Amino acid sequence: MNNCHFLFHRHACIRYQVKGEGFPLVLLHGFLEHLGIWESFSDHLSTHFKVISIDIMGHGWTRAARKIFTVEFSASLINDLLSYLHIDRCLMAGHSMGGYSLLAMEELYPEKVAGMCMFHSIPWGDTAERKQQRDQLIHLIREGKRSLLVQQHLSSSFAPENMTRFAAEVERAKNIAMESDSTELISAIEGMKIRKDRTFVVESTHKPILWMIGEKDAYISKEKLLEVAQKTKNGKIVLLPHSGHMGFIEEKEKSAESFMWLYRQVLQG
Repeated sequence: MNNCHFLFHRHACIRYQVKGEGFPLVLLHGFLEHLGIWESFSDHLSTHFKVISIDIMGHGWTRAARKIFTVEFSASLINDLLSYLHIDRCLMAGHSMGGYSLLAMEELYPEKVAGMCMFHSIPWGDTAERKQQRDQLIHLIREGKRSLLVQQHLSSSFAPENMTRFAAEVERAKNIAMESDSTELISAIEGMKIRKDRTFVVESTHKPILWMIGEKDAYISKEKLLEVAQKTKNGKIVLLPHSGHMGFIEEKEKSAESFMWLYRQVLQG
């Protein structure tokens, strides 16, 4: 990818990309993705924002010598990168797994976060059943069946009718999913398993929170997430009727427009 940069810091290598000018907006991708998954969406947003996309620990070309990549460690590296880029305050959006690091940022480095977007993401921790499912993912990776894992993951990520409609984007997401190092992925999965429940973070803050929820999301309980989202003090819920778990692709324009609410809330605050 063009215009990518690397920060070597604290025995870690962080890959990132910056597009556009304006108020900073940080994009944190989901599981089996890297910053490239945002390419079209970040182009769209860069007409209004300075968009910083980051490879989260365990994905893409971000690396660190650790057996487990906790979301707290991921947040610390994101904070270090923002300091390096002289960004004191920003909007931050986390897609699925990226939302876990976002909420860790809000808890540990709240001064950096002006507003949040939980993009198909949840604040609660893993259930025993979900941890078992993650162990199964690790088993598939270690057995050399990563292509099967990716195929299963993507078939549930997009709404069924969008698998054909966005065939090129699905294929690109598949290629992106195969690019991360297997050992690094396992470290990221282990970190997700032990993350704590941060529902208290979203329920206690007065900062604006944008909740992007796909009507056809196979990974998230819409009812449970709506129950939490409706309790936030300054929240906006955007339902994407034609989206599964990839609304920034499946309903790109509507998703991008929703970010302007987040920006207006920060300006008014």
